[in-house]
Amino acid sequence: MNIKEHDVNYQINDKSIIAEGNTYISQSLGDNDSKSEQLITENEERRYLESLEKNRTFIYFDGTSEREKIAKQTVKELLQTVRKQCIVCDPYFSEPDFENYILPLTGKNCLIQIITTENKLSKKCAGGVLDKTNGQQLQNLVAKLESLSVNRSKIECYVLNNTSEDKVPLHDRFFIVDDTAYLIGSSLNHFGEKATTLYKTPSAKILQREADIMIKKNSLQLSNWLVKKEVTE
Repeated sequence: MNIKEHDVNYQINDKSIIAEGNTYISQSLGDNDSKSEQLITENEERRYLESLEKNRTFIYFDGTSEREKIAKQTVKELLQTVRKQCIVCDPYFSEPDFENYILPLTGKNCLIQIITTENKLSKKCAGGVLDKTNGQQLQNLVAKLESLSVNRSKIECYVLNNTSEDKVPLHDRFFIVDDTAYLIGSSLNHFGEKATTLYKTPSAKILQREADIMIKKNSLQLSNWLVKKEVTE
């Protein structure tokens, strides 16, 4: 607060009494110190969050178009660090996600496992007819890629079985790159379009175990799932 030359400034104990005309304002001497401490704290928090983002440990994306691009690019870059195995668990994974995130990995000579659900790959139409267009398109893309000589990766796509209540058995989205796992706040198809986060888990082991159980006990390979749906229609 600026004090004019004709203003009178008294100090009583820990208070500063500033007389401006007929108005008297009582101001704690520690107010400026508190504001400085608050600014320091905010700057420290900003630098801390920036360091987490730089290390890909925790990133908050605010849903703006600029951050959406960064969000999608961050996932692509993390997936491209794979050396041996990559697992993507996303209940709404479909053909566009395969093109955006998996195609760049085809020269990595690694195992790529995708776990999705039938909710995105098929839908009920009039008369109870099941439309498997999305699932068939994804299978065609996987088969086409496997036939290309430039592909060095083994690609496996699994469809989780719905529970007895016809509920989706997978909620959280995550991906594992070798021995590192990341949780993401939304499916890859809309990742970053709304406020969301990416979080590196302290350990990948439990998610690796769960993914193995999903693959071995609770799912069908996409090609087999398509055949089964054809028979049961």
